[in-house]
Amino acid sequence: MKIKTGTILSTKRYNNIKYNEWKKHCDKLRNEGRYNELPSILNYLWDKDYGYVYKTDYGSVWRKTKRELIEIKNK
Repeated sequence: MKIKTGTILSTKRYNNIKYNEWKKHCDKLRNEGRYNELPSILNYLWDKDYGYVYKTDYGSVWRKTKRELIEIKNK
């Protein structure tokens, strides 16, 4: 599943989707024999188990409450 720009998800849901995306990317690189190019999981996930994530054009923003992200989204 691809996360669309402007979407707000719980951090757990976001991390689950991005983990699967990272795994798929790694599997593709392994199949091509490009082991030295495997991306770090840290570039995909937030290191928190709580809060919400807002997907932007260039990445994502984490906040503790959904209200904070809605305010960012509406600016």
